[in-house]
Amino acid sequence: MSQADFPPPPYELPHPDDIPPSSWDAEHLSPLLPTWLNGVTERPTTKRDADAMPTIMIVDDEQYIGYLLSMLLMEYNFQTRVVQNAEDAFVAACEEQPALMLIDFMMPNGNGDTLICRLQAHDATRHIPLALMSSARPRLAHLQGIPFLPKPFDHDELVEFVRRHASVPADK
Repeated sequence: MSQADFPPPPYELPHPDDIPPSSWDAEHLSPLLPTWLNGVTERPTTKRDADAMPTIMIVDDEQYIGYLLSMLLMEYNFQTRVVQNAEDAFVAACEEQPALMLIDFMMPNGNGDTLICRLQAHDATRHIPLALMSSARPRLAHLQGIPFLPKPFDHDELVEFVRRHASVPADK
């Protein structure tokens, strides 16, 4: 897909189930992202909502990464929520109580390590399992016990990690 494939806005975006996995890269997704993921945005629902599992909050300022993670996890019937900055993620976590938060390290409006410290210090969010993601290996001695997920992800390992940390049986 290219920008030329889309009429000028407003237009209807394809449903996530209609985008083949072979198109899940930044080049193909970039025309969709500005309207689909704008700030704190609920992901589109899928036909599998009746069987959906716990909500996984993805906190990443790079829209296509949030989208790709969301699409992958939705394939395994997880509900997902994509948030693009630390402040909105903190507010959403307090209100929505996700089963797990996958948090990017480098973001505008507060880095991931700052968000993790804030979540751990707040009574309403300290019980939420957290994981830090990054393409770099930051020095985070102050975040003992927080799992680190290197980018790029191995899909099978990521799904197993999410199942394990969101307390989901492997047969789901």
